[in-house]
Amino acid sequence: MYEIIEKMMPGSKKIELFARNNNLREGWLSVGNQLGENYQQWKNILTCDLCDNLISVGIKRYKSKKKANFDICEVCFNNSVKSKVNSNEKLKEHSEVDFFEFVNNIDEDILHHYFSCNNCNSEPIWGNRFHCLECDNFDLCEACFDKELASENSVHIKSHCFSNIEVMNLNKVDSSSCQWNGCA
Repeated sequence: MYEIIEKMMPGSKKIELFARNNNLREGWLSVGNQLGENYQQWKNILTCDLCDNLISVGIKRYKSKKKANFDICEVCFNNSVKSKVNSNEKLKEHSEVDFFEFVNNIDEDILHHYFSCNNCNSEPIWGNRFHCLECDNFDLCEACFDKELASENSVHIKSHCFSNIEVMNLNKVDSSSCQWNGCA
């Protein structure tokens, strides 16, 4: 599209609204709230904690509800957890319902506008959002969810049911993704 615009309007001034670091072009005025070094490393690169392979976009990711920062790829989930062959020590005390499932099919930054993390107060929440199904308006970013999960004295996260929200869908309210502590 850039090339077409440049050929149609040679030598003219051009502006890119809502620009990001990946679409900066020479000769264009780039304006956007997601520019600069703060947004350069926004990609959340994850590796499977079982096979150490990169969990690329398009490969489902499974996040533990019991263990902080524990993510496995779709292949390992199907081969170890779903098939109930938990020979790996890292999967000790994990079953199929002990994981959040992330479709992981979007290759851009996800911002949950109008939501702030109740722990670190970051607004909007970047990446995956964890919503408490029992409290009114209680959300956590993924980093705080893991921090609370790892904490010994965390009361809220251990006793309440959470749903994971990858992308906002304002047309549908869905709590079916939660299976924590018997919730569903």
